[in-house]
Amino acid sequence: MPHWCWRFRRLAFASVKPVALKKADFDETLIHTDGGDGYMLHITRRIYRGEVGPLKTKKSYRTLLVSAELKERIFRISSSEWIFTSSSGNPVEGQNAARSYIRPACKKLGIVIAGWHDFRHTLTTKMRKDGRHPRVIADILGHSKVDLAMNTYDRSDTNDVGMALLGSRVTSGNNWKEQNA
Repeated sequence: MPHWCWRFRRLAFASVKPVALKKADFDETLIHTDGGDGYMLHITRRIYRGEVGPLKTKKSYRTLLVSAELKERIFRISSSEWIFTSSSGNPVEGQNAARSYIRPACKKLGIVIAGWHDFRHTLTTKMRKDGRHPRVIADILGHSKVDLAMNTYDRSDTNDVGMALLGSRVTSGNNWKEQNA
């Protein structure tokens, strides 16, 4: 299994199948923010049924800030203009990447994954729990409608319910304990 498999997880922030990325999609100018330094990544294409083509909607075209560390690692593992390639040097198609790399890596880690959208569900829920505004989450996902993004990808769990109702976390099963107890 290629050593870059775990990087798909790190690229889930972009909420796109990262297989259609090229080195040229990254800006060369380092951006300094309060949250750290990074580079702009332009999401401009997809691979669908083995063909490189345009994204589905205008909102799907977006620019995201990527950490300097992640860009450096990606460039270090990529030996062609495409970030993720097959052994023949062609860009990896999403279903092939999932079948050949993502599912075996997840299985080894004991993670059950249905497909690429699991990354979108995880990202959306984590960002909501971290207090990110739903409009920002929808923009990152490439959705024009906030309610569609949140209703489709966000998930509440037992801790969400406990915090909302009792101001406490669930520690196990139905055993509710106060956070500060």
